[in-house]
Amino acid sequence: MKRTKSLAVVAGFAMVTLAACGGDSDSGTPNSDDTFIAPESGFGKIADAEGPAPEIEGAATGGTITVLIPSDPGPEDLDPTNGWSVLGNSIQQALTNRSLTQFRRDEATGKMELVPDLATDLGRPNEDFTEWTFTIKDDVKWETGDPITPEEIKYGVERSFDSETFTSGPGQVYSVSNFDCGEGYTGPQDGDCPGITIDGQDITFKMQQAFPDMDFWSTFMAIGPIPLENSDFPAYGRAPLSTGPYKIKEFRVNESLTLEKNPEWD
Repeated sequence: MKRTKSLAVVAGFAMVTLAACGGDSDSGTPNSDDTFIAPESGFGKIADAEGPAPEIEGAATGGTITVLIPSDPGPEDLDPTNGWSVLGNSIQQALTNRSLTQFRRDEATGKMELVPDLATDLGRPNEDFTEWTFTIKDDVKWETGDPITPEEIKYGVERSFDSETFTSGPGQVYSVSNFDCGEGYTGPQDGDCPGITIDGQDITFKMQQAFPDMDFWSTFMAIGPIPLENSDFPAYGRAPLSTGPYKIKEFRVNESLTLEKNPEWD
């Protein structure tokens, strides 16, 4: 698999500049050359990274931050599967929605690193990168206190195939062209995706072709967990459950978003 621009750069650009990206501008799919060229992205990978994050010197507890962004009306909804807007992604991926993997900034170098988040590591691929297995941590929770399960992550990925509902979500760029759910698969309404299997806390993704960037794609909330019940669109996008350090207190479309501390966040 040869490419000139890595998904690492695409995903990292979204986090570093707080901008959502529409995929690889050079090539959306692998070419016929079977030589894999690693990108010079500058991203480190710390597969065994663990929390908690270090305390920030001089930080005070409590208080309110108000952000006014007059040039951006914000997203129409906050459904993670539909998350592809600049402002929505910046807020949600950092504050309310966690993914299998995530980025952190190395304190010594200032560079971004890829680290585990909901998963225990950065994924374990087979030799040709056509299968990836992640183990979901036992202690990750929704804002309700309920555990986040591999089944809910599987459902989130399947949901990202629904192009009629989520017409411009990131799943249309990466999920449909990489996960092996069978020809014509369009989401949970078609049943289970046979290419996504669960064994205990392990979830394994079978790919249509080699996909070495799966660990970076796993930072996107579009393949994160979605509750198996009460998650119909568009209602869920008005008040989605949080898996991050903050939860939604009030969302007024194109006007304001108020967040409060999520007590179930560890």
